[in-house]
Amino acid sequence: MEWLAQVFQRQPEAQVQLLRFGTEIKEDLLAVRQGDWSTLEEMLRATIYDGATTYEGLSERIGSETVYLFTDGNPITDTDIPDLPRGSFIVVSSPMRNKAFLERTALLHRARVVDFNREHKTEAGPRAEDQEDMAVSGKVWFGNRPAEGVLVYVQNSGNWTTTDAGGTYALQGKHGDTVVVRLANGEEIRPGTIEGPELPPTFLDDKAIALNEVVLTENRLEEAVEQVRTPLGVRDKRSLGYAVAEIDESDISQIEVYADEALGTKVPGVRMPGRNGWGDPETRAGFSRAEIRGRNTFSLNPYALIVVDGVPLSRSNTGIERGNFNQTIENFDIVDPGNIASITVLKGLAATNVYGSEGGNGVILITTKTASYRKGAEAASKQYGPTTQVLEEREVPKGTRAKSSFVLALESAGSPQEAYTKYLGWREVRGDDPAFYLEAYDFFAPVDKRLAFRVLSNLAETHPEDSAYLRIAAMGASVSGQYWWAERLNRKLSLLDPEDPRIQLDLSRAMAGQGKAREAHAILSKLETNRLAGQPFTEHLEKYLTREWTDWVRRFHGQEPTLQIPARYGQTLTLDARLSFEWNTKDYPVSIRFVHPKNHYFDWKSRELPPESSAWGEFEIYGKDSQGAWLIQASHDGPSGMKNGHVPLVMRASLVLNFGTPSQKVLEKLVVLPDAERYTDVLRFRL
Repeated sequence: MEWLAQVFQRQPEAQVQLLRFGTEIKEDLLAVRQGDWSTLEEMLRATIYDGATTYEGLSERIGSETVYLFTDGNPITDTDIPDLPRGSFIVVSSPMRNKAFLERTALLHRARVVDFNREHKTEAGPRAEDQEDMAVSGKVWFGNRPAEGVLVYVQNSGNWTTTDAGGTYALQGKHGDTVVVRLANGEEIRPGTIEGPELPPTFLDDKAIALNEVVLTENRLEEAVEQVRTPLGVRDKRSLGYAVAEIDESDISQIEVYADEALGTKVPGVRMPGRNGWGDPETRAGFSRAEIRGRNTFSLNPYALIVVDGVPLSRSNTGIERGNFNQTIENFDIVDPGNIASITVLKGLAATNVYGSEGGNGVILITTKTASYRKGAEAASKQYGPTTQVLEEREVPKGTRAKSSFVLALESAGSPQEAYTKYLGWREVRGDDPAFYLEAYDFFAPVDKRLAFRVLSNLAETHPEDSAYLRIAAMGASVSGQYWWAERLNRKLSLLDPEDPRIQLDLSRAMAGQGKAREAHAILSKLETNRLAGQPFTEHLEKYLTREWTDWVRRFHGQEPTLQIPARYGQTLTLDARLSFEWNTKDYPVSIRFVHPKNHYFDWKSRELPPESSAWGEFEIYGKDSQGAWLIQASHDGPSGMKNGHVPLVMRASLVLNFGTPSQKVLEKLVVLPDAERYTDVLRFRL
């Protein structure tokens, strides 16, 4: 700012064009009169530096021969060089500058580089010992007890940690750096600056204690919710108005050889005789004479109703019927205790209304492992088809995960702008953590897609040569409708992996999204030529190519009648739905689960595919049996979490309803799969 003040002292009367460029270019026109540039200074100080940078499109907007370009020189590609008038100034103050790129740009355009990192050092320079990292430790207290899990970081660096069970923390920092303790509500406390190996203790007030206890209690309550089986499926036990007891296979001993022994005395209030007191001494009564509610019936038949895999079985009878004493002992030894997945006992009369008077003495629900995991045959028409299994309501996985303190802080904001301000504050601490940008993207995507992409694009700038991170940014650009950026990111990806046809298909989609019909047609035609020439094309690649041709025909065929369409795509294919899934790395096998409206689910695993197809999948849904509500979930077999150098796995899910018809509707979504072997909800839709 001091340097600019000197500029306007020399030029007190000026018309100024301000171009702020990042994921978008914003233009403002201002006038400086009598050296007063306070309005411009205020706008510059309010400028937020966030997201990836490209110089493309900037030169067309420059309307002056005197240019001051403020940049760190870190574009997505080295070929993205700003086109500047001769004699321009390139001004840089970021220590993370790309010095070689800036000097090359200055040489090409005969510009001058003003590098404040180089020109503002004192003659003596800083002491070497002050510039070396040193270990520093401290302790945080909630009143008179240690504070666990509190975020502590060194300001203006990427060094951060959380306190342990004893409230202590240890960090690396330089002499004079400021240490900050950040609470879940965004409040910050500064224990002091680094002068030695120890910092004074930090004491948090009652407000901080209450806030953290509320958050912790909320998490515990969510984890403590007990789900139980009922005749109507799995329910929250707290919402029931009757008593329910349940045991699962872990409670059943391997030495128990009869079904009634599996229950035994494990549930209070259930009485079961071991052997029949009448007739054949070898006949076991077991479940057939189980009593739950006591002998409270006029007919003296007190036995509970037994339901195996949803089918009620006949009960024993030792009561009075039509004036006669009847004795019928049913044998339930056909139920193998080793095949029992769970046993649920419904004790209250209100719990048995599904079975009418038959359930008046209570109900014992037995679910076998056979019913829980009954496998169907693999689809014969598919070389890599999914496995089919019967799905009971209780087995539908819940695609949820715990929220970080950062996400909780964003959710506590009163508006999207306030949330973005909190994000910028947290970026000082976690700006080198890819998980941070993915969590922020997840939060902002439903609210503001353009803002969400700006946040996500930081991954492309921090990892410009890593195709896994560039692909996350490219998929995010497409999902957010930022096709201009999707084109540039996919061009960068094609330089890193020119043999991947998936990148070319995404590039064609980006062209089509910008209305560039001929460019998109040229890419698809080249891929079609390669297919006809015998290049290996997997089933999913052919489906992907078919989808893009179908989309091109729907968009442009009437506008571009001179461009030829391959004969195999001339007749439009119509489907109830077409689904495609792509993810950013081939390193982790991915599983996709399709929960069918008819109480089945289909599992598809990428590990069963050839290596060239292991990062995408195309699926079709059609037919009268497909009507109803669908749930799509996904998981992966890679490392859990996104720290310790592991590349996060991110999936783009594309759903096209009424595919190939005038009423076609497209839905795209970017989903983070953070944990291994845990299913995450991807899509819900109804046909």
